[in-house]
Amino acid sequence: MKKRKFWSGSIAHIYQRATDKGVIFYDEIDRLIFYMYISVYSKKYNISVVGASIMYTHFHLSLRADRMTTISKCLQDSISAFARAYNVHYRRQGNFFKKNFGCSCKRSSKEIRNNLAYVFNNHVEKSICKTAIDHRWSLLAYALSDNPFSEPLNKTKASASLLKSLKIVSKHAKRQKIIRYDHLEKMLSSLHHTEREQLIDHIVKEYSLIDFKSSASFFGGIDYMLDALNNMTGNEYHIHEDYSNHPDSGYTHAIG
Repeated sequence: MKKRKFWSGSIAHIYQRATDKGVIFYDEIDRLIFYMYISVYSKKYNISVVGASIMYTHFHLSLRADRMTTISKCLQDSISAFARAYNVHYRRQGNFFKKNFGCSCKRSSKEIRNNLAYVFNNHVEKSICKTAIDHRWSLLAYALSDNPFSEPLNKTKASASLLKSLKIVSKHAKRQKIIRYDHLEKMLSSLHHTEREQLIDHIVKEYSLIDFKSSASFFGGIDYMLDALNNMTGNEYHIHEDYSNHPDSGYTHAIG
């Protein structure tokens, strides 16, 4: 494989999809499990995640690390671990993700801002939402709130199931452990819609994937970043994506 170009201080834009180019993330549980794996392994390898979007058929990450080999090892370990859990859950076999991931390093502040706009706005570009903060898996809304897609938690009114699940999540996150597919499925299925959304937001918050302070530093602050991302979508010319002009909004209706 051709050696990837890498410069100290640069941001690596990572793109990856399944070997069959089909759907990877069918529901919130798939996304949450993947999110936890990426969060845990990026911290293990001391990698700063400054941008991310989890789509239906692929994902994007913007990463900062000391060297390319660290990024490669982190992705190899996290994606392989997720794929194994995914295969067991769906009772499938064989390789899941493409062997090689797409990667392009951004050096200048302008290139990095453009990349972050591209990554965070992927759902917008695919006609899934109007702005990046409207969609949970653009993850940008978590720069503003710990519970952007759920009601504030009132522990005096919360069910015993929710309170128990919140503690389990916090305990696992503190220990940097992944919640198993079957356990997560059981926790979420025991809750009604309002509490289910509260638990999902809690998981995203506790595993805290994106370093928004670092992301915002390229724009001069969080407010400037949000304003910029609402007014630019960015682009990526240095990664060969299996791009389709068809919107992904159909997946929203078919999958959810």
